[in-house]
Amino acid sequence: YNNSIEDHNFSVIAGTSAQESKFTNLNTSGQYDTDVFTQFVSGAASLQSFSSLSEESLASVFGRVTYDFKSKYLLTAALRRDGSSKFGPNNKFGVFPSFTVGWRISDENFIQTDGFLSDLKIRGGWGQVGSDAIGNFRYLAQMNSTFDYAFGNQTALSSLGVALQDLANRDVQWETATEYNFGIDAVFLDGRLNFSTEYYHKTNTNMLFVLDLPGTSGLQTTVDNVGEVINKGLEFSAGYRK
Repeated sequence: YNNSIEDHNFSVIAGTSAQESKFTNLNTSGQYDTDVFTQFVSGAASLQSFSSLSEESLASVFGRVTYDFKSKYLLTAALRRDGSSKFGPNNKFGVFPSFTVGWRISDENFIQTDGFLSDLKIRGGWGQVGSDAIGNFRYLAQMNSTFDYAFGNQTALSSLGVALQDLANRDVQWETATEYNFGIDAVFLDGRLNFSTEYYHKTNTNMLFVLDLPGTSGLQTTVDNVGEVINKGLEFSAGYRK
């Protein structure tokens, strides 16, 4: 939706998205005792088969509002809600807001644009995005069916066993990246020369990791939100065209 009321301009957008992925795999191999062609015809001495199935889905709703006054004062605000099958019912959904503001100072009366300065704008923003970068259904316990064990009074035989392999964590949640930035954009000489500088600060919290468990636990891994990483810096860019 777009509309203008005198010098006020604004637009609104809302939407939803959904995606589902399914991966299937089938692998079969055979071993032969001889290279004689008749052996291939009669069949392999042993066969091995492996199959796997993996599914994942992601559903989102989002909205954004953009406003400006005389293209001089600028505001954009957005909000999205994402849901991933990789998380349990406790934290399946995450909400991630963001906004940016800008001020085109060159349009103010106290700024002289006499051919040298063409455009000058300062801007800033803050926002969050989420990540579900873990394996499918890792919040659940995983079982291993490759264990053999003796059953009853059997001496030379073993039975197929199943044991817990990975520890469940139903409280694992979205990893969140939070960033804020401030910048200045300037254009000179009727657009022939441009300059931009920006300071940014990004923090990743609730980082998703697969953790190894002590061998004494009898388990292998679990997934959890651990750690925090901060990236910050100052960027410059300049360009010139004839």
